[in-house]
This record gives sequence, structure tokens and C-alpha cells, in this order.
Amino acid sequence: MLNSVESAFRTLKSELNFRPVYHQIEPRAESHLFIAVLAYHIVNAILHRLKENEINISWDTLRTMMENHEAILTTMQTKKGYTISILDGTEPEDNHKEIYSALNLTCNPIKRKETKHKLV
Repeated sequence: MLNSVESAFRTLKSELNFRPVYHQIEPRAESHLFIAVLAYHIVNAILHRLKENEINISWDTLRTMMENHEAILTTMQTKKGYTISILDGTEPEDNHKEIYSALNLTCNPIKRKETKHKLV
């Protein structure tokens, strides 16, 4: 149990970059701590699900592996005064697909979306 708690604090300090709280107002400090603990639980749930699927990697490795699967927003203006925006995601690689499958998530959570509006 002690090892588990120490591991949790190491994760909070290193992988989640949770450093000393400098908030002077108590509700802000409590909010900061709440968000950090919530993040820890989410990270722990993700890593647990991956281990169930025989993927044994650290949170830092997972973040590095997944960082190039991104959402991209492209905005341009036409000569007629319209703004066109396109939201799309990059194509997932095989290692991304393996992670998404283990977490029971879709590989392409963002469907291509185009919007066009006239500037006023």
C-alpha cells in the first residue's frame, strides 16, 4: 500500500507536472488539488486498461507515442470576404490504433468539418 501511494505521488510530481501549490486563496488551492487528483485517476485508469490488454508502458511514453495524432484547424479568407474553416484530424498510425483499440475508443474521434461564414 505504501509503495502504491509513493508511486501515486511520483506520478503527480513528475508525469503530471504537479508542483507546489502557490495559491493563497483556499478554494483555489483545493481546486488545484482536486484537478490534480482527478487527472491522476484518469491516468491510472488508462494505464490499467492498457495493462489489461498487455500494453505495459509509462504515461510519459504513452504521451510521446500519441503526440503526433492531432486535430488540425485550418482557416482561410476568400477574396469575396468569406472565412472558411476546416477542422480535421491526422491519420492515426498503427501504434495509435493499437492504443485506441485497447481503450475501446474510435481512432478518428474528429470527423472533418467545414464551415463558411461572411465577415461582417
